[in-house]
Amino acid sequence: MPSHKMNRPALDASESEILDYAKSWIRLAARKGFEAAVSELEPSRSVHWTQSLLEQVTFDHFGDGCQPRITDPDKVQDLHVEAYEYNDGTGYAVDHDLPLDGKRSDFTVQFDFRKGVTEYLVYLDDIHVL
Repeated sequence: MPSHKMNRPALDASESEILDYAKSWIRLAARKGFEAAVSELEPSRSVHWTQSLLEQVTFDHFGDGCQPRITDPDKVQDLHVEAYEYNDGTGYAVDHDLPLDGKRSDFTVQFDFRKGVTEYLVYLDDIHVL
C-alpha cells in the first residue's frame, strides 16, 4: 500500500507554513480519522494518543451525552491558532483549537515542531482544555 505521508515543513519553513501544517493535520484527522493523523507524527514522548483516548477525553464535551467528532478546520470560523518560536531556535510550539461537531470547542491541540536533519519533526504534545 503506497504511503500518503503529509509533507513535513522544511527547515527553512516560515511560521505561516508551520501553522498550515498544523491545520492540515487537523483536516486529515477530520477526513481520515484521528489515528491516521497520529500516524503522520513522530512517536509520542509522553501520552500514547489513540482514538479511544481521544473519545474518553472529549466525550460529552458539549453536555449532550454524545461523542463529538473532529471537524474540518476550514469549516469552522474563529479558530485560535498560534505558534511560539523557541528562544534557542530549535523549533516552535503550536496551539490549534480543535474543532468538534462543526464548531469551536474548548480543546486545544498542542504540537511541538523540532528541527531535524532535513525537516521538522512534529510531535503531538497534548490535547486538553486550556
